[in-house]
Amino acid sequence: MSMYSRFDICISRYADDELPTDYWSDVEVVNASGILEEFSDTDWSELLAAVNGKSEFWILRMCESMGDVADERALAVLLDVMFHESETVRYAALDAIRSMTSSGVEAGKCFALIASAIERAKQENNQAGRVSVLNLEHLLTSK
Repeated sequence: MSMYSRFDICISRYADDELPTDYWSDVEVVNASGILEEFSDTDWSELLAAVNGKSEFWILRMCESMGDVADERALAVLLDVMFHESETVRYAALDAIRSMTSSGVEAGKCFALIASAIERAKQENNQAGRVSVLNLEHLLTSK
């Protein structure tokens, strides 16, 4: 079984939950992140090809799993979903990118694309996600 298949199974168990269980946030998100750390190029390609066909909550769980993954291929997947139709998904993707850049993942090549998503997010009236977006903007402009 490929690592992508293992990740998909792990995420899918919690993909129908608008609010994930404590078990997801305490245990499984760490397991999902660990699976991502084991991804090959093929696994990343499979994920990138499949992500837009997944449910909103599946994508949210994926974003939650990626924040601690220091891999530019994870950044590519997040860049793909940061313009998703769901505001919640967009904020989750931007928050994961913020976590990744805080951990040293280089996002400079994608600055214009991320800046565009930040500007869109700043225009939305979501106070909860605004702090994360402003932190990401500060991280990117201070480098």
